[in-house]
Amino acid sequence: ARAAGLPTGAYHFFTQCKPGAEQARNFIATVPREADSLPPVLDAEHMGPCKTPPTPPLDPVAEMRAFLTAAEAHYGCRPLIYTTMEFERAYLRQALQAETYWVSSPYIPPLFKRDVWTFWQYHHNGRRPGVQGPVDLNAFRGTPEDFAAFHRTHRCLGPAG
Repeated sequence: ARAAGLPTGAYHFFTQCKPGAEQARNFIATVPREADSLPPVLDAEHMGPCKTPPTPPLDPVAEMRAFLTAAEAHYGCRPLIYTTMEFERAYLRQALQAETYWVSSPYIPPLFKRDVWTFWQYHHNGRRPGVQGPVDLNAFRGTPEDFAAFHRTHRCLGPAG
């Protein structure tokens, strides 16, 4: 994608089975800092039960905050939060309201985070030339010029030096 001139970035599937700081350390160890990268994305959706549930249970919002803070400190940009209506209703209604959201609402306009989403995943089984198999389709809220401005203001740091 980068070779084709497209902005690139990485995302992390959040789990309620491990502390957010531990998840951030793993993400940071795996995803390099690259100049002009899009912000990291914390994918927060229901993932099913833990093989070994933590005792006591973790607070998802506190663990998300820990991930967001650690990733922002390392990459130099605040991660986005990708989420579903189910996760948002279970955990995020009154929390993390100032964050930038990428919402999943296949086939219909989002019925949650209506006025604040920045990206909308509207399809799970799209097709694109040169890609075998289904791809997720997403929309940015705004014009191409708005996206360029978003990328300028949300770009991450280059390699540590």
